Amino acid sequence: MATKYLIHGATYCGDGTALNEAASAGAAGAWNNINVYSGSAPAYGSLAAGDVVNIRSKTSAGNDIVVTLSASATLGSSAATSTNWVTWALDGGTVWSGINGTLTFECPSTYTITLRSYNYYRAENADKLVFKETNTSSDFKRICYFPSYCLTENLFVDCSLNGHATGNHMEFLEYENVHRNLHLKWAKHYASPIRCNQWSKVTLFNPSIELTVSDTNAPVLTLGDYGSSCFVFGGRIFGAGATTGNGVVGIQTSGRSGRAGFIGTQIPKTMNMLFNSTIPDGPWKIEGIGIDAEEGGVVVENWGAADTRSDGYYPTLNAFLPDSVNTPWSWKVYPSNASIKNQFCIPVAKEYTAPAATATITAEVLLADTIATATKGSMWLEITYIDDSTGLPASITTRNFSAGALDSSSASWSATTYGAINLLKKKMSITTPTSIKQNTMVVVTLCGTWKSASALDIMFFCPDVGLS
Repeated sequence: MATKYLIHGATYCGDGTALNEAASAGAAGAWNNINVYSGSAPAYGSLAAGDVVNIRSKTSAGNDIVVTLSASATLGSSAATSTNWVTWALDGGTVWSGINGTLTFECPSTYTITLRSYNYYRAENADKLVFKETNTSSDFKRICYFPSYCLTENLFVDCSLNGHATGNHMEFLEYENVHRNLHLKWAKHYASPIRCNQWSKVTLFNPSIELTVSDTNAPVLTLGDYGSSCFVFGGRIFGAGATTGNGVVGIQTSGRSGRAGFIGTQIPKTMNMLFNSTIPDGPWKIEGIGIDAEEGGVVVENWGAADTRSDGYYPTLNAFLPDSVNTPWSWKVYPSNASIKNQFCIPVAKEYTAPAATATITAEVLLADTIATATKGSMWLEITYIDDSTGLPASITTRNFSAGALDSSSASWSATTYGAINLLKKKMSITTPTSIKQNTMVVVTLCGTWKSASALDIMFFCPDVGLS
């Protein structure tokens, strides 16, 4: 494990051991050719597992570095191992003071870039390591291949020049890949810019996904095969293509499994979280928290969708966000594909702080007046709490197949209409048979099997359940 140095275009190739330009071939000093980055063995010295290669971000002559591929390239070192990664650090002024350039790999024709496992590709500053598609009519070209276990930081993948009808896409392949400050700039994308393959897990920290044109051919992200997942923390999806008719996540085929999660990611409310026109079957899930540069939440599963991404007209009751103005909020629920097999489950929780005692737990909902299938057997509460006498979890339910219609309510909702939809006040309530332990959590899950007959069959659920 050692620190190595590279100055592209220096007169002599040194042994890589010092940041200065070598005085003669093989002398102490930096390597002089960027091809070491693409797998060529250094002319002098060696590159071993665990090494950190500092790359001067401008040539010896002071120019940005541009590499135009004449064939597909594989970047990184095959010497890297799972315990000793090789790090490629494009310097932004820390090692070579005042030097903050750009390293660009241009990808003409059908040429692509593949990264290696156990290599860490890092630029000190944003958008300074660039993979650029220069074929303006590429047809279904996978510009980047990401194998198992590689890391990138401040990578910019620019596919904004592509204007071909079928476009191109970047593919994340297999297992554990983590990308920090990834910037994708995409025009046409006949297939998804990001695709998660079988049993893969892709993690993105603060990505900038820029869609320059509206393209409804494919979503931003596809959960392509069994067990694939993608988790996004922070970042944003933006641009002219981040608009109505464009989808965020696609599920490849019916029966597949996968999960996509967005935490604090800015996603325009006009974009569909699920790209598919019909809801696929299978154990997949899309969820988000704080996804509107606000506090919006969303969940999409094979039963339908629920969200708190208020358009300013969601009726509210008792729940308030912990922001500076106590913004009221509620869940809008659309069980468009619910059934006995695909029941919806929306959990909420509340801390029980009173002295140990039995309590009546009440959940309030507003139902569209067109809904005829919601009864005490098709919508109910599943409740768990900590029994004070035993210290063990206890479970109760309001489900009753023979009890008929839900109980009416007189709760003071902010409105009983949503656009042209008239809403009816309903509630579900039950008293615990034993005392709830003080300072423990009561989890209340709204469950149901009734299915919307149309897009007008929605309901609103107040997440601040009553404990009295």
